Amino acid sequence: MPDRPSLAARPRRAALLRWLVSDAVVAPDGRVWSWHNPAHPGYAYPEAGGLWLALLAREPSGGDAPLERVAAWLRGCETPHEIGRDGRGYLFDLAMVVAGRLSWADRCGHQWTDEGPAIAAMLAALRAGRATSGPTHGERWSERFGPHLLKLALPLARWVERTQDPEATAALTELLATLRPHTLEGRVPSEPNDGPGDGPTYLHAHCYAAEGLWRLSEAPVPTPVRMQARELADQAVAWLARVQRADGGLPPWHDGTRGWGPAPADVAAQAVRLWSGLDPARYRGAIDRALAFLGRLGDPSGGLRYHETSDDLNTWATVFTVQALDFAEGRADVRRLV
Repeated sequence: MPDRPSLAARPRRAALLRWLVSDAVVAPDGRVWSWHNPAHPGYAYPEAGGLWLALLAREPSGGDAPLERVAAWLRGCETPHEIGRDGRGYLFDLAMVVAGRLSWADRCGHQWTDEGPAIAAMLAALRAGRATSGPTHGERWSERFGPHLLKLALPLARWVERTQDPEATAALTELLATLRPHTLEGRVPSEPNDGPGDGPTYLHAHCYAAEGLWRLSEAPVPTPVRMQARELADQAVAWLARVQRADGGLPPWHDGTRGWGPAPADVAAQAVRLWSGLDPARYRGAIDRALAFLGRLGDPSGGLRYHETSDDLNTWATVFTVQALDFAEGRADVRRLV
């Protein structure tokens, strides 16, 4: 019996990349669609565009024309606090757009000065404890100033490492204290609970928090902050392994006792990246099972279905999966995480 029998079932990296630069994903004007499904059309999604650009800007081959169009579209979107949906700006979405444009600037050899206003807007929102702008009631995890915003450590750490901006350095150092997750044996609750105890966890948001913690553990912050971040990240990824299903997928929701819902591609790919970066030997079995699960979500076009019963070929899940394949093959680098 081979040591890693699931390798043959893994998604094909080249096919994923071909789909990501196809007309199904990138419009002629540079808009990046959230997903492709003629029966259920997606929408132009700047957050997905930022993730897309952060990944593709580091790819060595292929033409730059689609990247140029996406970078220009994102620049037009980058008015502070207006990146989002339905008239509501999201701090998280702005941060992912900034991360993508920083990667594009690096590819082109450009200075980062264009991103200064967006960084300033991010810092102002962090000081105000504000996750959104515009009409909001804070009912969903994405609308609250919560641990998923730890992923802002990705663009902030890059900015600090390059510019030594003192205001950004202070914000990065305080990020963990400001957004430190309340964890239950590694689980990061996402929603408030109407009754006693803690609410359920949305695993996509849990992974965002873990990604931010991983980045903080290797960021230009004081040693105690790095150590605390690493301890919390280790606990968070260990919990992910405990709730992984036998088929390799992970549920979208979990309350600490049970999980529910069709397993999404984005969570499986995020988990692979985290396991591969934090302890690949310990999580080798979980990594192989998750990649095999992702392989079963593949479409002949190259995109990945969002979950087992979905016909939506999802853009950000496909982006995460390309990087999951790389990280699983020993190329994990938190500074390249998207």
